Amino acid sequence: MKIEDLKKLKSNDLQVPRNTYLVPIKKFNDFDKGEMFWLKRFENQKAVLFRTRDGLEYFLTEENLKYFKLTGR
Repeated sequence: MKIEDLKKLKSNDLQVPRNTYLVPIKKFNDFDKGEMFWLKRFENQKAVLFRTRDGLEYFLTEENLKYFKLTGR
């Protein structure tokens, strides 16, 4: 998944309105497969995801986005 494609989806979701959610497709770092993250915004070509488990924001590069997929669509 590319950052630019994700930006377009987020923009569309804001118009509908609906939230944009991503889940990891496999366990990596401290992220569990299937754990839901809310896409909040973008900063400096990075996606800012909110993790409900710990209430923190995570910055993901386009390289890390390959481990995620959209969900709830």
